[in-house]
Amino acid sequence: MAPKSSKPLDVSQIPSAPAPSSVADAAASPRAELADDKVAPLVDAYLALLERISPEAATPLGLHGHDAEIDTRDRARFEAELAEERALLAKVDAAFPEGVSLSPAARTDVALLRGVLRTDLLRAERDPLATSPQLYTSTMGAIFSMTARPYAPAPERAKLVLARMEKIPAEVARARTNLVPARVPRVWAEVGAERATSAKAFFSGQKAFLTTAPPSEAAGTQKSSAV
Repeated sequence: MAPKSSKPLDVSQIPSAPAPSSVADAAASPRAELADDKVAPLVDAYLALLERISPEAATPLGLHGHDAEIDTRDRARFEAELAEERALLAKVDAAFPEGVSLSPAARTDVALLRGVLRTDLLRAERDPLATSPQLYTSTMGAIFSMTARPYAPAPERAKLVLARMEKIPAEVARARTNLVPARVPRVWAEVGAERATSAKAFFSGQKAFLTTAPPSEAAGTQKSSAV
């Protein structure tokens, strides 16, 4: 048997462990470079914008800050609101460029936010003020949500419904100015006519609920039932 060497071990000859890869580094601190913290403020900005420019759409979503208001079908205001949506979409695109690091949940929220803004802008290209008669009857859907869902005491909801109903005649008058019959698709015209025909029965059906409004609103109940 050969004698054991007494030469000391040269540790410099031992290969060092490989440096951790960038993937491993990222895994060690998974949220270090994520842009998740930018998502919530932009989502909140969209919800605040929606509640302000389309209170009728906000009500069924559980956003009740503007339940006394209805959508305004004024041309100048419509264009201004579209500009606000375009500006918000630009902020979203700037905050989340391609390849940005996001958690799966945040990535889904960003995709939904982009999608809803782009959909709104695409729909606007059809000029709904001029081509969509049903746009002028959509208040009924918001009112139904208020009467059917007990999100607040009935007298409080009834008071808000009355406030909305009192604003309907002005928006119906806008329909006469905004709609261009030659541009309205036949099916849309038929749907709009059907909804308009059903309005009298719909509002008559709300009378019992409206009587729960505070006594001070009694005059409004009588006036609004004639809408």
